[in-house]
Amino acid sequence: MLDGGRHRSIVASTLPEIEGALPLVQEGILDECLYGLPITENVLPRLAVLSRTVRILLMIDHEQQIQLLEDFVKDSCEIKNWQVFIKLDVGSRRAGVSTDSSGLKSLIKRAEISHAVSVYGVYCHAGHSYGCRDLESVENVLQSELDGVLGASKMINTYGGRLVLSIGSTPTAHAIRFIKDRLPPNSTLELHAGGVPLIVAAIQSSLR
Repeated sequence: MLDGGRHRSIVASTLPEIEGALPLVQEGILDECLYGLPITENVLPRLAVLSRTVRILLMIDHEQQIQLLEDFVKDSCEIKNWQVFIKLDVGSRRAGVSTDSSGLKSLIKRAEISHAVSVYGVYCHAGHSYGCRDLESVENVLQSELDGVLGASKMINTYGGRLVLSIGSTPTAHAIRFIKDRLPPNSTLELHAGGVPLIVAAIQSSLR
C-alpha cells in the first residue's frame, strides 16, 4: 500500500495499529501516522512516546480537545506541540465540526492562539458517499468535500506555510479528476481512499 515509500503516511484507529507499523519506520518507508479517533486523556501518554519514532498527527473537532492538549503539554516533558487536522463534517453526521457552524471559526481561532497545537491541515471523510449509486451523486459528494476543506482553509492563517487538505473515500476517489484544478497554491491535496487500496493506482493516474 505504501509502494515502497512512495506514500509515507497512514491513518490508524488504534494505538496497537501504530505500534505495529513502527517496523515500517525503521525500514525507512513510513514518516507519519494520523491517529484517526477523538483524543482522550488516557491515550496521550502513549501517543507521545510513539511520537519519538514516528510523527503523530491528531484530529480535533472541539475546543475542549485543545484544552486537553494544553493540559498535557503543561505537565509533560515528552512533547510541547501537537500538529492537528481540523476535522470537518461534510454530511455524514458522524464526526467533525459542521462546515456551516459558528463553532468552526471559533475552533480554528482557538487552535491558532494555542501554544500546544499547530494546524497541519483540514480533514473530512464523506462516509455517506458509500450510499451513492451513480457517478453524478459521487461527484456531488466529492464537491461537498472540496468545498468544505476549501472554505475552512480560508479561515486559517498559514503564515506562508502549506496546508494539507485531506479528503476522500473509496467512491469519491474515482471522481478526483473533477477537482484537481481548484486547489489553492498554498495547499497540498491528500487523498485517503477508504478501504480499497487498489484504487491508489487510479488516483495517481488521474492526478498526472
